[in-house]
Amino acid sequence: MRKILSALVLTLGLAVAPVAAHADSLTYNLILTATTPGSNVSGGTGSFTITGAPASSGNSDFNTLLGNLTAMSFTIGGDTFNLSNAALNYGDAFFQNGNLLSVIYDGGTVNKSVDFSLVAGSLFYTFSDVDTLINGVPEFSQGTIKVASITDPPSTSPVPEPSALLLFGTGALGLAGIVSRKLTA
Repeated sequence: MRKILSALVLTLGLAVAPVAAHADSLTYNLILTATTPGSNVSGGTGSFTITGAPASSGNSDFNTLLGNLTAMSFTIGGDTFNLSNAALNYGDAFFQNGNLLSVIYDGGTVNKSVDFSLVAGSLFYTFSDVDTLINGVPEFSQGTIKVASITDPPSTSPVPEPSALLLFGTGALGLAGIVSRKLTA
């Protein structure tokens, strides 16, 4: 009877403790470099985070409507642009054969804006800030976007999950049962 009870407790513990299934997140860190003559802002930085990885062949689309683009932010000319000030809170990152092909972001305020496009095979950005003047000219920058690095963000949950604690507990009960059996035998 004791064997059956021990097996039942262990089986129940394993059945209730599901394997944690999470989608891997990747953050693409970007460098914006001014390349157009007349730009008075040298460029900036940016990043976006997607859940899952782009397919190594074919097309992969990550956007806020699908929920697989979870964050997007750019800093240029001392201004920060993110999904909260994007048009319709929309952002998109499109990949072809695993390579970043386009970033879609259009946002800012009436006087400060940044947008991205694809020009002749290069990712291209345009930035303007009519509120901030440099030598009497509004801040302005146009240039290219390059991926600087790709990182896997750290886990946001350092606290053990209840199912992991349950699994540990059932294992401890099993060991205690084995020890008590050997002591009484």
